[in-house]
Amino acid sequence: MSHLIFVRHSVPQIVPGIQAAQWHLSKDGIELAELLAKQLEYLEPNIIFSSPEPKAHETGAILAKHLEIPQQTEKDIREHDLSSNKILLQSDFEASVSKFFNYPGRLVFGNESAEQTLQRFTGAVNKLRLDIRDKSAILVTHGRILSLFFSEITGVQPYEFWNSIGMPAYAIFELPKLTLIQLVNSVKIED
Repeated sequence: MSHLIFVRHSVPQIVPGIQAAQWHLSKDGIELAELLAKQLEYLEPNIIFSSPEPKAHETGAILAKHLEIPQQTEKDIREHDLSSNKILLQSDFEASVSKFFNYPGRLVFGNESAEQTLQRFTGAVNKLRLDIRDKSAILVTHGRILSLFFSEITGVQPYEFWNSIGMPAYAIFELPKLTLIQLVNSVKIED
């Protein structure tokens, strides 16, 4: 049985004044990514595809090292493009994300509309599904783009889904039909 495992990257080190797309993993983020790797072992994935953003790429590298499988960067599974936006306060950011989800065909936040972002991501996922055929793969990506994808596949409301998933989080889909078999909203360190 083959699977496609979607992973939201682990916890980044937030650096004020720096775009989130440039953040690296925090100490806790590294520890959580290591825990996530242990949780995914039983699926015996063959390859990891990761977004080029540092926090996602580093999450993928930790998984690849632990699982002893190759990692490959896939630019089209990166997050919704905010490169031209100024850095926002958290409340303004959340309001902008809400608009992004509520007006999917309009360019209201960042350099891509929600529809454009979803189209890019879905195209990449479909290509990767063909590339892996009967193998299992992990895709390490981001919250907004996963929320759009999950909304398309399962009908969940993207903003509510985005608010419900932690870092890291993962979902396991069975292939070839892309059937959701498990969603883990947040990987946590036990006390």
